[in-house]
Amino acid sequence: MNDALSHHIEAIFELLRSSYGFLFSVASKKGHWSEIRCTALAAMCLELREEGSSRWINAVKTWMQEQQLTDGPVRGSWGEEIWDSALCIIALKELQVSSRHKSVENGLSWIAGLFSVNGRNNWHDEPWETSWALLAILRTGRIPPKVDVGAAIQWLASLQDDSGKIVSPHYTAYFLLINHFSGKVILGHEVRALLDRSVAKCQAYLIETLGVSEAERLWAGEAWANGQILWCLCLSSRFPLADHALVEKTISWFEQNQSSEGNWSDVEDTASATLGLAALLRNLLGLRAVIRRSNKDVDREFERRLAGAVPIPKLSIHKGLIERDPETGYIAINFREATGRLVVAFITTVALALGLFASVKELLPVVSPFLTTLKAFFLRR
Repeated sequence: MNDALSHHIEAIFELLRSSYGFLFSVASKKGHWSEIRCTALAAMCLELREEGSSRWINAVKTWMQEQQLTDGPVRGSWGEEIWDSALCIIALKELQVSSRHKSVENGLSWIAGLFSVNGRNNWHDEPWETSWALLAILRTGRIPPKVDVGAAIQWLASLQDDSGKIVSPHYTAYFLLINHFSGKVILGHEVRALLDRSVAKCQAYLIETLGVSEAERLWAGEAWANGQILWCLCLSSRFPLADHALVEKTISWFEQNQSSEGNWSDVEDTASATLGLAALLRNLLGLRAVIRRSNKDVDREFERRLAGAVPIPKLSIHKGLIERDPETGYIAINFREATGRLVVAFITTVALALGLFASVKELLPVVSPFLTTLKAFFLRR
């Protein structure tokens, strides 16, 4: 058991070494991944290996908050898709942003404004949008006014069939995460009992599906889906870690589908796979610590090895001295605030000196006779 466990741990570390290498290779040195959804997912991967005060964490956090829309009916969102905004809220929370920060509050308000517009206690009759909206709300621990979280959970549970599936494997996994995040809020006894029953069936369905699926497939054929399902299972501590065959099968699928550059398709797929594998790794490290009766800090070992596996690239967050906006054609001259103060002081000094020189020049004809008389007086002495 110990040998197999160590093998699994080392195999996942190797997968993550490559996936982080890819994510850093395609990241902007300004501290983002260009598109908001990819950046939110990658930010959660970044948080797993970086201290909260790191320059990359701060740069990503700032960029995400700057992308939040501020006008019109989409004010507070990160686009028209609910799950984009939900992902951003979850990512900001993972980056230690307070639930009372204006970016989180405005995002929640926008999501809340779309609740039950059809009068049926969900978001647009969509299990996808409803799942992500609930995940964002529950992750913050703050339920906006007019949002009936319990009723929305009951609506999702009503979609569960006899096998335990809710629409598809990834929706079923989201329900596990909804339950996991729900510990921060007060729900009625009836809703809690429903969650307990439904979650047990969700877990059984996902584990059974994994057991009977072909080797080329875990729960789905795409890395983003398999990664997010694994993430939900492991974050809620519902993956059967003691089942060597299932752990091996899961790791093997990601090994076989990872490219030589370290990615699974695009940034979204790669970040989702990274989140799932990292969550599985933490669970396995915890299991090994229990077996060994070790007092070693599992989280510290996890962060240290991930950070050491792939050095984080330096940021280049400073703007060029001269930049041209391709849309407007305007030319901008950029310099730091301290430099700006020096420039202003220099210009002011030069202006005063020129003004003094000009004043002296104008006064010269007036004082010239006096200076001549004074000169003659001293020469006589």
